[in-house]
Order: sequence, then C-alpha cells, then structure tokens
Amino acid sequence: MRPTRIRERKMKKQLFLASALTIALTSQAQILTPTKTTSDGVGQPIPGMFTCDGKSRMSNYLDYNENEVRIYNENLEIEKNFKIIQPDNIGSYSVTKRRELAWKNMPEHDQEIKDTVRLGIDLPPIKEITVNDIRRILDWRVGADKWMVITETSRTAISVSFNVDVNKDSLKVENYDGYLSGHYYIGTITCSKFDVNPQYVTVSGTLKYYGPSFTGDWNEVETSDVQYYSENGIYLNYHDMTSLIEHNSFKITQNLFNKDEAYEYIVPICQQIVERIDNFDRDKDGEVDQVVTRYGVGYPGFKIMQDNGNVLATIMFDGGYTFSQHEKSLSFFHFENKDYIAAGVVKKNNNDETEYATIFYAITPGDATSIKAVRTEHNGVKATPALAHKNETVVVDFSGIENAKLLSVVNGNGRTVMQTHVTNGQTSYTLNTSDLPAGLYVVKVDNGKNTTETCKIVVR
Repeated sequence: MRPTRIRERKMKKQLFLASALTIALTSQAQILTPTKTTSDGVGQPIPGMFTCDGKSRMSNYLDYNENEVRIYNENLEIEKNFKIIQPDNIGSYSVTKRRELAWKNMPEHDQEIKDTVRLGIDLPPIKEITVNDIRRILDWRVGADKWMVITETSRTAISVSFNVDVNKDSLKVENYDGYLSGHYYIGTITCSKFDVNPQYVTVSGTLKYYGPSFTGDWNEVETSDVQYYSENGIYLNYHDMTSLIEHNSFKITQNLFNKDEAYEYIVPICQQIVERIDNFDRDKDGEVDQVVTRYGVGYPGFKIMQDNGNVLATIMFDGGYTFSQHEKSLSFFHFENKDYIAAGVVKKNNNDETEYATIFYAITPGDATSIKAVRTEHNGVKATPALAHKNETVVVDFSGIENAKLLSVVNGNGRTVMQTHVTNGQTSYTLNTSDLPAGLYVVKVDNGKNTTETCKIVVR
C-alpha cells in the first residue's frame, strides 16, 4: 500500500505542475502577443538614454540595403515609419586609354651593310646588276619583303647605287600580347669593284631601321562595368567608460544630436575619386602608351540626418582621411563629464602606404552643432597592401610600437586564425595570405603590457 500511495502522490504533483505550467504559458502568450504583426529582422535597440521620453524603443535591422525604418514601442506597436535618405549612388569602374598603332617617327638604329660577293655567282657584272639583284642580296640580311622599294640612283663602270625606300601600304604588323613585330628600312646601297680582286664586288651602305610602335592618337577603348555600393546608414558603437557594460551598437537615436522628437541617423558622404592610375609601355620603347584610370568611391566625412530629411550636421575629415570602403565605423564614448565621437579613418601616404588613424570629436549630447575635432590618434600598425589578392604577401609594419611581443590575425567572426611571437628588435612581419579565405581581418600587435594596436586588411 505504501508504494501505491507514493505513486499516487507523485502523479497528483505532476498533474498539478503541468496544469500550473499550462496556465502560466497561456497567460504569458497573452502578454507577449503583439497588437500588430512584425516582420523578420526586428531587434535593433534604441536606448532610452537617447530618446526624448527616456523610454527605449526598437527598430528593424537595417542591413543588406534595407532603408525602410520601423520604430517599435514596448508593446511592439509601430510608432513611426520613415526612409533613410541614402547617399548618391556612386560606383567604382576603370577607364582604359591607349595610343593607336603607328610607325616610329625616328629610326631606332642603323643597320650597316658591308659584304664582299663574287661576280658571276652572287652577282652579275656591275653593268648588269639590277634592282632584283639588290633585293635578293638584302632579303636574307634585313628581310626584304614587299615593303621594300628599290630604285637605281647612279651607275658607272665600277659602281652602281640604289635607294631603299618603303611602300607603307604593304607593311604588316603583328601584335602578340603587346609585343609587336614588323619593320622597314630606308637608306642607300652601293655595289663597287673590289680593288684587291676584280672578281669580287663590295656591297655596302647604311639602312635606318623603323619599327612599329604605339605612338598614334590616344583613344578611350574600354570602360569596365560600374559596381555600385549602397549605403544605408552607419552603426554607432556605444562605449560607457563609467560602467562595466562593454558596448552596444545602433543606427537610430532621437535626442543624441537634437532635442526635438525627430529620429536621427548617420550616413557617409560619398564622392567619386581616382583610386590610382596605372601606366603601361606595351611596345617597350620607354614611353607610356596605355593608361588605366581606376575610379572608386571616397568617404571623406559623414552627415547627421533626421527622419524629416533635415541635415543636422555635416562633418568632413581633416588631413585627407576617409572612411575605409570596406568598413565605416563610428563610436560614441561616454565619460563622467565628457562625450566623444570617434571615426576610424584611412589615407594613402607619400609612399602609397595605407595609414590608419582615429579622429576624436567632442560633442554635447542634444547639440549636433557642438561637434568639434579635438584629437587625431595615429595607429602604430599599418599593412601594405591593405587590400590584398589571394596568395599575395602583406607587410605588417609595427615600428611605431615599442617592444612588440605578439602578432595575431583575427577574422570577421572574432576567431584568431594566426598568431606569432615577435623577436626583440623586429619591426615588421610578412604575412602570407594563401591560407586566409577572402574577407576582412584585424591584425593585432601586443607589447605584452597595456598596449594593443590594430589595423585591418581585406583579402579578395
């Protein structure tokens, strides 16, 4: 009887717990059921400290070219809809210009002709020598093709002279991957008796060599397809220096830059720039005959916008810095009495190396007009090239870090994919990208104490 009673008590307890759980879940479901249906991609915070009434809100995630903003309250009701005003749609492309094929205006070199040939075998007597005889003599020396026009100019008992010219209509030029073949000669050839042995004739003269070249008119021959990059707002990474909270990130605020009830967001300023110009010498004559100009998109600053389309502030970076094309980031740092916005920026220095820096702006929350640059912090680590092809080596320069100890490479998921110790006196490291999948990486250099410097590379 006793075991039976125990089993009955357990069953009653289980039934009670199940009933209570059912009631709780039903009640919870009623509480959590939103009054309006929401779509996927919801959950980006709008902290209460950055709203006018101090109550937090939520927006949809604005990734993958999404620019339709939905603001949700605590009841998951949509309070407001608006569209982010995206920057001008500027693309990246390249323009190729080449010079047309032409013959060199100046002779490349002189071809000296001086042979002794036998009469009756190689040549007939001087009085019988013809144009065809000279063509035959020159054919195996300079390649006397159809281009050669030979004209007799004078004749005596002991000599005969010929002018060598060109029929340009018959010239042929072959182009194999930029290497040109083809030529012609201009000059004078004289056949005269050989003084030592009258059975021989001296064939002599100077021919000037002309070859093909890319020296004609410049023409635009190719424009690559334009690749567009859509921008839908910049994430603001919040760091509270007064608490243990690491950080959060969001795109939408309400009173961080202005005190009215309009919502705010940040977009990069976009402009067309010349990324680089590549010069080529296709005919190897020492002169440029092809130019490829690569146009890209520069991001020299940012705008603070409102949901009604008003521009609260336009911030341009000093010193020629821009946002990186692959990463545009802003951070908000809150101290007890001061607040700062920090922009991660890059630029090319005089050695065509990528220089990384962080520009700090002081700000009074609620007043976008108060934003003022106060400090530019140069990173002690730089990578060349910052945009590398697969299997290309990247030189990481950390000469700006005293007593560097450890170098690490971190992928976009935050996982360390490579790590190496730095020897005493070492100031750089050559990184082989062959084992790195395409993507964005952060290179970290640590001095073993309290300093860690970073830079970014992109493997494509």
